[in-house]
Amino acid sequence: RERVVAEFSKQKSTEENAAYLQSVFHGGNGITTENGSITAWYAEDGIHLSRTKSARYDNSAQIVSWESAAERIGQLLDEGSFATNVELAEAPGYETSRLAEKLWHLAHDFSEEAQGNFLLSLKENPKISFPDETEWLSQELTDPAFRAKLSEEYKGFMEAYAVDREILRFHYHRPKEIAATLADLDLPRKTFETQLSDLPATKFFITEDEIDAALSNGSGFAGGKSRIYPFFLENHTTKEKADFLKKEYGIGGHSHALSRATGSDEWHDGKGVGYKKTDCPDVKLTWEKVVSRITDLIRKDRYLTPEQLQAYEKTKAEAELAESNQAEPLTGTAQPEPMLEAPIIPQEKSQDSSFIDAYNDTKAQHPNDIVLFQMGDFFEMYGEDAKTAAAELNLNLTTRAVPGAGRVEMCGFPAHTLEQMTDKLRDKYDVTISAVQEYGAERQERQVYSMLSIDHEAEQAIDAHEAEFGADGYRAFREQPAPSVKEQFAQYRPIVMAAITEDTAYRNACGHTDHENAVIEGNAAVRR
Repeated sequence: RERVVAEFSKQKSTEENAAYLQSVFHGGNGITTENGSITAWYAEDGIHLSRTKSARYDNSAQIVSWESAAERIGQLLDEGSFATNVELAEAPGYETSRLAEKLWHLAHDFSEEAQGNFLLSLKENPKISFPDETEWLSQELTDPAFRAKLSEEYKGFMEAYAVDREILRFHYHRPKEIAATLADLDLPRKTFETQLSDLPATKFFITEDEIDAALSNGSGFAGGKSRIYPFFLENHTTKEKADFLKKEYGIGGHSHALSRATGSDEWHDGKGVGYKKTDCPDVKLTWEKVVSRITDLIRKDRYLTPEQLQAYEKTKAEAELAESNQAEPLTGTAQPEPMLEAPIIPQEKSQDSSFIDAYNDTKAQHPNDIVLFQMGDFFEMYGEDAKTAAAELNLNLTTRAVPGAGRVEMCGFPAHTLEQMTDKLRDKYDVTISAVQEYGAERQERQVYSMLSIDHEAEQAIDAHEAEFGADGYRAFREQPAPSVKEQFAQYRPIVMAAITEDTAYRNACGHTDHENAVIEGNAAVRR
């Protein structure tokens, strides 16, 4: 609600507010009030509302367009019935706090060459840790003069970044979105008021739509749907399908599993699949129930997206044609080499093979590093790296099916937490990051970065220092002889004396003999 309040206070048009709502509402929600339960699904055409457990495909669901939703929220804000008085008061600070965090992560992702050239206003920060630094920056963002200076610096960064993407080490940031939010801070704001200290009591639940959407994402491994879908089309028993899913999913899970919500998780083990979401009762499904739900999704053409289904049908037809051609005997000519089975969903299958080659190449070049390998919006680790990282980062350790290698251990984390996770690993380990660089919709390349552990980085700095100055602290290749002890005494005596004179206790102790110190201590004891 704080985000919505902050956005609506900018007095933008209904169309702009509607577009904002559509960008921040994802998936679905289940809400129970004193008037009953309502299921919501946030779709392209608006918010679908139903009294049943599913709103996404309910033909009788009420559809509130995003424009209507924006108008209604505006009315509720004016009436003082959308948010509490505390939320209204905290909304501006919440907005600057979120922006401060985004700027902090962006600035800490600059390449070494760029660090001294961009967003220099952020270097004025007197704090030395993440929460303190972002708190300082959040406060500074309320100053128009600071914003004006920072905006000019950010404009320079954007112009340079458009020419040279190497300014940033990683590219999960949204620079244009940050620029727009920074500019919005200068807009005149409307103040909302309310007498509400609490909102009406509500309870929440995980909707059927959210569960189906999560299951439709596959097993969480690349190519999972391309293996599950054809297996379910074949004539298998429920137990065979359950055993297949149990192996395909493995043991593990991931966060942001339901409607992209923070505080929502999926986990799976030998018993089945479970879902958690903040303030909602947990949902647990046995593998037999998962089989039933996936079977129903496939029957209703809701498991594959239209694009995936079209690719599957095309590839299936090509495979059948190739098999038919191969079966016809050729007179007077040698039999052709058997054709490789075509992938069921080419995009996902090709991603499997290319990812294996790319990962193995990276690991071979950095055998002693923990390799963080980007797959979509996640960074993954495999084998021994996964075991180590799972223990260090408190991640779920699961397994992944790899063609030609069986199942290997793996774990992962969302790309937006890369910096925090890397910092934790570097406390003990050297880290190599294989990140996906996007250059338009059709071109992607991998870029590999290596970062030494804190200890190894320090050792490297010491080695470099000794190479230049020698182990005794002086230049190894100097034109003049090392200074004598007398010369060193003359050089450092003023520094030591200045330090001593600032230490009152030490100065007093040095100013008396042992006898005088004993008398002073005796007199103090008598007074006590």
